[in-house]
Amino acid sequence: MAQAKSAGKPAAKPAPAKAGKKAAPKAAPRKK
Repeated sequence: MAQAKSAGKPAAKPAPAKAGKKAAPKAAPRKK
């Protein structure tokens, strides 16, 4: 659990990255 706090920042990036890839294709065309 202690590592989760330290990796909280790096882990938060990969997590949104997974949803970002799914939301990127939908949000990308909408943003552009």
